[in-house]
Amino acid sequence: MIVALVAALAVVLFITIRKNKKYRLEKKKATISKVLVTGGCEGIGKEIALQFAKHLNCQIIIFDQHNEHVDDLMGRIERSGGHGHFYDCDFLDKDSVMKAIAQVTAKFGPVDILVNATGKTLEKHFEDYCHEELAAVVEANLVCPTILIKEFLTLMKKQKIGHIVHVSSETEQFHSLDNFAYCGAKNGLMRFLRSLQKSLRHSYPFIKVTVTNPHFFHSRALNHNIKAETIAYAEKIYHGVMAEKNEI
Repeated sequence: MIVALVAALAVVLFITIRKNKKYRLEKKKATISKVLVTGGCEGIGKEIALQFAKHLNCQIIIFDQHNEHVDDLMGRIERSGGHGHFYDCDFLDKDSVMKAIAQVTAKFGPVDILVNATGKTLEKHFEDYCHEELAAVVEANLVCPTILIKEFLTLMKKQKIGHIVHVSSETEQFHSLDNFAYCGAKNGLMRFLRSLQKSLRHSYPFIKVTVTNPHFFHSRALNHNIKAETIAYAEKIYHGVMAEKNEI
């Protein structure tokens, strides 16, 4: 008798949890109409953009430097059910970043989800970097993403909803002399985001922060196996964001 009662309660609890998860997911979907992805023309950024387009049929805003992939990406976003918008943005130039932000906010207002998937690295020994190269790596991987977060965070606070997603790399945990500046910049941004995560949890709980450290993906995803892996990880990121996970 007791065993049957416990089993029945377990079933009820399981069904309740599933219903609550489904309710939270549908509620989250209803709040999302604009997703901005930096570095969205290639690699993991592109696949993340396509996942949001496929699942949410929303406005997909891409910040990246114009290249031969833009038209194809815009077409794929439309075919996936989303609406693509591209803004030429040079992450080595703060003025370019601020200009793109101003254009987007003027047209769309605040974005609901900001996905930072951009990055720049140089495969050379740290001591062989010239000062300009060192500054460029730090600018692209730390300074400009922080500027983006600052600008959109202010707008998210005003609309009382928002989600910041940072796609880092497991290399930020390594200490490689051939990737020293990249690892250091990525590590700095990750520490900043973890601090932001804790701060927002108490003061602005309606703004979520999700971080993820995928292993290295080929930026152009030319290899079939790597591309399949990249797509699978992008889908994992989408579901993690929708479940409002702190880390994926």
